[in-house]
Amino acid sequence: MALVNYAKDLNANLLEQGSGRLDACKSANASVLCDPGLNIGRIHFNTSYNHIVQFHNLASTTASLTLQAKVWSMESKTLYDIVSLNTTSISILPYNIKQVTLSIQPNIPLPTGFYEGRITGNNGIIEIRIRFLLIIMSELNVKTTSETGQTVLASYAIINADTLTSEHYHGEAQNATFFLSPGNYFAQAMNINLQLATGGLDTAVSFIVHQAFLISADETKNLTLSLASAYKLSSRSSDLEEAPLHLISKQIMTPYYTMGYISDTM
Repeated sequence: MALVNYAKDLNANLLEQGSGRLDACKSANASVLCDPGLNIGRIHFNTSYNHIVQFHNLASTTASLTLQAKVWSMESKTLYDIVSLNTTSISILPYNIKQVTLSIQPNIPLPTGFYEGRITGNNGIIEIRIRFLLIIMSELNVKTTSETGQTVLASYAIINADTLTSEHYHGEAQNATFFLSPGNYFAQAMNINLQLATGGLDTAVSFIVHQAFLISADETKNLTLSLASAYKLSSRSSDLEEAPLHLISKQIMTPYYTMGYISDTM
């Protein structure tokens, strides 16, 4: 807890630096701590959220702190007035706990994207920081099923329908979640097995399946790709005579052109 609260800010966003660089000295001498578990994540427009934040006084004297909360866009660094605390100052008795309520009210037009939030408490000697992540994007949950309806392992790519470029990728899993801006996309699932073969690596493509979809602002979409409509390649690299896999993908009309290929001769 103390390591997170008193980590040094590296002037990078939350996804890049986490809580920051750990400061063992400050953490070891900390007299006030705060629960770091503000796992907020995705929020929706015109919906209010309240989260309890607990401050712990470990000292034998009363601790007083001035509090502030703010949120900004990770992309533009623009501050948005969508968070508040139920108090701007607290006094915590020795060896006691004080609760503060963080309110989030995204009731103003906000660009889709990732937002970083921060609660700070200081008194000139102590400066404690609690960081949290807000996501204002649409959510896609995707999985792939066999012809009999059973979920199968697949790697996923989300392709922009306008540029035909892959914007998001998730490694092999039974299902995957993506946060997207509104628009038209293709979801593509594929399964590639890399195997050691005589003289090098061999690759076998079991299936490639894709589906076009539209996702609207603030929407949660559940999408199932079925192997009943998949292109079943089951091709070995030795059978392809070193033809690049992306050429095969064009032949089967999939919009994803950047699949890798490892030949037997590598």
